[in-house]
Amino acid sequence: MNNTTISQSPLDDLQSKMHCFALPFGALGFVVHFLGIIAIWYFINNESPLPTITIERFQQNLWMGCMGICGGIGVSIYNAIRCRDEWPLVLLSIWKGIVIASVNATSIELNIEFIRRRRPYSRSNEPDVGASLVPYYFAPLVGIAGLGAIAWEGWEDPRMKTACSVAVVAYILVMAAIGTVIIMGRDAKGFWHEVGVWIFGLWLGVALLGVMVSDWILAAAAGNMDGVPRGRDIVFVCTYALYLAAALIPLMNV
Repeated sequence: MNNTTISQSPLDDLQSKMHCFALPFGALGFVVHFLGIIAIWYFINNESPLPTITIERFQQNLWMGCMGICGGIGVSIYNAIRCRDEWPLVLLSIWKGIVIASVNATSIELNIEFIRRRRPYSRSNEPDVGASLVPYYFAPLVGIAGLGAIAWEGWEDPRMKTACSVAVVAYILVMAAIGTVIIMGRDAKGFWHEVGVWIFGLWLGVALLGVMVSDWILAAAAGNMDGVPRGRDIVFVCTYALYLAAALIPLMNV
């Protein structure tokens, strides 16, 4: 009598758990969150992410930013409720919601500064933004435990190992870039000051890359590397689309 052994991937169980997760991940999520970082860069420099556009419609931008915050937080909470039986996915839902809310809040902060000065941006009167990014910097504290749990559960699968390896390489490259910026043009101000600067740099790398790394690890867990929802119900697709809209709203500052 022949015994047949059925090989099961470590990701099979994860894929069934990921069925509830209705927020973007994979290539699609990566692009959306990368665009969010680009938007933050432009906001810090008091500019619109849209090329050749000067920010002038402050009230419109404020309303859009408020909608982005409400939409991003709303769908993230809804997704956390959908996945309430899987605590790692709950933490990742909260993480993604904080990221989207922070990007939109930075847009709001910039436009409030413009309104306060009663005139469009000029080099002689530059708004100063950044307070709204504090939650963005600390958001990984919420999600890293969940991300680690998912990576650990699927670690034996080559796809998960590949996603984690790429994340490590990307982090090293980003830290090399941040380290170069820290070192160049700076004078040492004491040992503990330098330690603080480097710790901040290390954590900044985590904050910048964290949510994008989660996109690829979730993609490996779900067996869907492009992140495009296929064969899902209308509620799932609408949740997915609302998150995308909330994430892309900050790019529309005009």
